[in-house]
This record gives sequence, structure tokens and C-alpha cells, in this order.
Amino acid sequence: MNNNLTKLRQTYFFLEENILKELMKINTNTAFAIIQRLDSDEFLYLEGNVQLLDNISQIKTQTQDNFNKTKYASLTIIPFHQAYEKGYKVHTSKDKILSLDIEHSTYYSFTEILDAFTWQDNHLQELNFEISNNQYKNLVQDIIRREIANGEGCNFVIPRQIEGVMGNGNIDLNQALTIFASLVKQDYGTYWKFIFYTGNRYFIGSTPERHLEIIDDEVRMNPVSGTLFKRDYFKNKALFKKDLVNFLSDPKEINELFMVLEEELKMMCKITKKGGMVIGPILKEMSKLIHTEYLLNGIYNKNELSILDILRESFFATTVTGSPLKNAFNIIYKYENSPRRYYGSSIVLIGRNTQGQQILDSPILIRMLDISQSGRIFLSVGSTLVKDSNSEKELEETFVKSEALLNSLYQANNYQSPRILNNCMNDDDIHLSLQRRNQELSKFWFFQQYHKFGEEIFTGKTVLIVNNDDDFCYMLAHLLSKMGFKVRIVSYEEFGFNMDANVYVVGPGPGNPNNKESSKMLKIREIIYQIQQKKFLAICLGHQLLCNIKGFDCQKLLKPMQGEKQLVNFFGRPYLLGFYNTFIPVYKETKNNECNLQFSLDSDKNIMALRGDNFTSMQFHPESILSEYGYDILKGELLRII
Repeated sequence: MNNNLTKLRQTYFFLEENILKELMKINTNTAFAIIQRLDSDEFLYLEGNVQLLDNISQIKTQTQDNFNKTKYASLTIIPFHQAYEKGYKVHTSKDKILSLDIEHSTYYSFTEILDAFTWQDNHLQELNFEISNNQYKNLVQDIIRREIANGEGCNFVIPRQIEGVMGNGNIDLNQALTIFASLVKQDYGTYWKFIFYTGNRYFIGSTPERHLEIIDDEVRMNPVSGTLFKRDYFKNKALFKKDLVNFLSDPKEINELFMVLEEELKMMCKITKKGGMVIGPILKEMSKLIHTEYLLNGIYNKNELSILDILRESFFATTVTGSPLKNAFNIIYKYENSPRRYYGSSIVLIGRNTQGQQILDSPILIRMLDISQSGRIFLSVGSTLVKDSNSEKELEETFVKSEALLNSLYQANNYQSPRILNNCMNDDDIHLSLQRRNQELSKFWFFQQYHKFGEEIFTGKTVLIVNNDDDFCYMLAHLLSKMGFKVRIVSYEEFGFNMDANVYVVGPGPGNPNNKESSKMLKIREIIYQIQQKKFLAICLGHQLLCNIKGFDCQKLLKPMQGEKQLVNFFGRPYLLGFYNTFIPVYKETKNNECNLQFSLDSDKNIMALRGDNFTSMQFHPESILSEYGYDILKGELLRII
């Protein structure tokens, strides 16, 4: 750790009276929480009894029918292993869902809270990473080389766990509130800062990202990614602008955000069948770094889904897991040696607002201290690994992200980190750099789709999509439903050869199409054999396996094309299209080639698309936000074969 982080803070602040205990009637036997949202001057105080729950359906959602003011039902912190409710493979721990049944709530100013307790020094006796710096760098390289380069996914998040001991064996309320107040003063720009005391455990965090918010029938998500580390830019504004423009133009940072945006779009398409829109990119400044983010907004059907259904369906943000989501959990299980406890999961506030509308507010759980009454401290920090990741930079990111939390233990009460982003927010170059990111993206996703996107040209027609472990199929379903199709999604494992549809779609998915021993690849090949006389589309993995059946080999790319845009000559017309592949089929002339096949090839004779009388297959993703005219291509090919 940096030497300045190991120095004990020498400044003490002794205030005359403990107003907080008197005003809020807090004592060490009462469970409570204090939340600051979006750097607000108002702090929400909650008090009640903590329940230990086994599953999400047990969380309290109902309040008394008093709509004159906002009422809160529960505040819940969910362990990461709760992802088993979605069937994901995950290391389990003894941690339970901790849910505060709220009996009392009110708002206080930060000044009232600061004046309410004795500021205390916090002694940290030891602090250790679970794995060494070299081990973490080797882990980064292994995941890039063995997983991303072999088509198992486009990004993964693997954290470093840190443990330590604070105090002399007993943490009191003043010590915990000191950490929280210090965090509030130092770490600006985050979505929530909170302290949650369960009766024997303190959770103190500063989480940067809203994962899920529900207000009545509206759902919002905020995928966040890309990281610019802040330096002493306030001394050199010209250097800051130069570095910021370079950051906004960095392909690695851009692609990283696009990939998490796509993953949360997949979730939104599961939840909000009526449609929604993408807003951004937006710059977010925090005390130690600057992020880029998008805002997703959509409408869901309250008669089909409850807020707990939506919460469960959103497990968990790809910014703390990876994508595609199901395979990301497989990689996490494979490479992490111990449970994550609560890291990477969610904290969830549920209630009703003054209009009587049901509300849910759920940030992701990162940058959080988990402190037991005996003084044991646990925290985790991670970074997003993509094909272009540099192990040294990813290691550095774990230190930078942990610093804000650790500063809340060490730094003096009057420490302030200056804001610098406002100096550039009226700069044309910054606005142009942000907007350039959207210029070649699919416009379909940037507009509300509450109604049909165009004519219902396929009304009365049915589509069956084969889900090959990638929720891109839900984005496909969303596009197809806007064309008038009635859409059904079935896992490749559950596909039955008696399932009738006007059109079939063999969807994308992770994995090596050349693996002859994979039961998954064998089953998808079998599905293609069964439907090849019917009308169908095949996308990405489906395209690779179809081409293989037609006699073309799939080669492994020297550099994966995960989250990449490429100009493709699609049967005579140029399009910028989005790719998420590590393997690609290669054209060769053989006497067995079917005479009615049409090929769309690149300069290396890679098969970008293939047409037959009754099908079209595509290596790219027409549903991706990276495919500028993907909707039109999809519609045109369906009109051709139906």
C-alpha cells in the first residue's frame, strides 16, 4: 500500500454532545442506516429490525397506505451468491440476505450528523491482499489468454480481496460514524454513500453506480465503465483537457463501455418489453477518477412482473461480473478461490413515494467496507478485463479504487479533493468527443419504442429464438417484436424438434465451435440439421456452426473481435456492424459447395454472411447497438426469406 495510506491520522475532533444518539435514539442494540444519494445535502435515516432471509421473494415491499410522504418498507443488502436463484454457478458463503424492516425514517442535514458524534481515530493494525500483485497480474493475463481469446466472453471482472483489523477488538458507533462522515467529505460524485448497522456488523460504502431504479412503471439503469485516474490536474488545466480528450477517444475505454451498455440493454429487453431509450454518454467525476456512463430508461408491465421479479432478473450488473452474464459466472467460479460475500451484489431500498407509486433504488455493491463488531475489515476491488487490458494498469486500478475507502480510515477530517471536470464542461472539444461515440451506433436504441418502431409487417408471424447462453437473444426479440412478430425464446437445451414457428433464429453464444466434444456444440449442430429446410436466421455462433455444416472451417482469430465495429460489404452494400467473436468461418471453393449459396466475404475471405433460398446467417450482431443499420438488415433479410 502507499505509505501515506499506512500513516495513522493524528487529528482528533471532540464535540461537546452526542446529538445523534439523543436525536435519533441510536444505540448499539438498534439496527439503522444513513444514506446520502447523489451528494445531496439531505441524509435519509432509517431504523428498524434486521431480518435474515434466504431468498429474494421474502423481502418486504409493502408499506402502510399513507401517501402524504414517502414511506419506506425495507433496506436490504444481498450476498453475491444469491445469483444461484437464477441458476448461476457461484461460490457460497454463510452470509444471508440482511433486510431492515423499516419502522422509522426521517431526513437530516450533514451538519446535524457531523455535530452529533465524537470524531475518533481509527487504528488499522494490518491490511493484506488475498493475492499478491504478481498473482493478480498473472490472473489478468490468464483470463485474457485462456478465456477471452478462446471465445468464452468479451469481458470479465475479477476482484482482489483485502482484509485487515481495526481497533482493539471492539468497534463502537463513533468509530463507524467517523469512517462514514470522512467518506462523505472526501469521496464525492458517487451514487450512494451509506452506513448500514445490522446489530453486529457495519457496512460502509461509496458506490458509484445505480444498477436499477424503479419508479412506478419506469425502470432505469446506469452502466458505468472507462476509468481516467485523476492527478494534480487542477495545477495544469491544459494537461487535464489533453488527457481527457485522449481518454474519450481511447478505443479500449470506448469498447469497454459499449460492452457493459450492451449487457444492460439485454437486461432491459427482458424487463421492459414496451421499449425504452439510451441517453449519453455522460461524464461522471469522482474524487479519485472519472468514469463514462450511459442512462437506460424503459417501461415495464406491472401486470407481468413485480419489482422483486425485476430485481432478481437484474442479477447482477455486468460492470462487476462480465459478459455474457451466464458464462461470466462460470469464469468467476473457475478463477476466484473464495466467496465474494456481498461484493458485486446490490443494496436495495424499497418503498412508496408521495404519489403512492412503488419505488426501488438499488446501487451496485462495490467500494464498501464490511466491518464486524470485533474490528475485522473486509473489502474487495476489481477492474474490467477486456482483450486489450494491460495487467499493470489493471493492477493500478485496484489500488486507486481502494484508496478512497482507505482514506476514510486515515485522512484528516478537513481533507478535500478538488473538482476539476467543471473546468472543461463548456469546452466544445469535450462535447464533440462524447457525441462522436454515438455517430455510428444504431439509432433504434436511442429513441423510445413504446409503440411499434415501424409498420407491423410481420403481424401474425411467429419467431422461435434458440438461446445459446447469451442474452443478446432478448435484444433480438425486442427488434423482432417491433416488426410485428410474436416471439418465443427457448434454451438450446430445451429445444424440441416439434416446436413450430414461421422463422427460427439460431442465436449467438460463447464457446469454441470447433470443440467436437462439447455437448453444447453438438446440440446446436443437431438443431441446425433439423431446421435447415425451414426458414431461419443464424447469428454469430449459429453462423459459425452452420458454415461448418456447409463444409467451411472456423479459424481462431489472432485478435478477438469482442465489442468491435467493422465495415462490411453486405451483399453489395457497405455497413458498419458490431462483432463479438473469436472464431470465424473461412471460404474455400470445393466441389460440394451448394450452387444457390451467396457469400459476403472480407479481404481475407472470412465469411461475414451467408445466404440460401430459405436462410441468412451473419457473423455480426444485427441487434447490437454497434450495428448502425442492424434493424434494417434484419428486416430486409426476413422479408427476403418469408
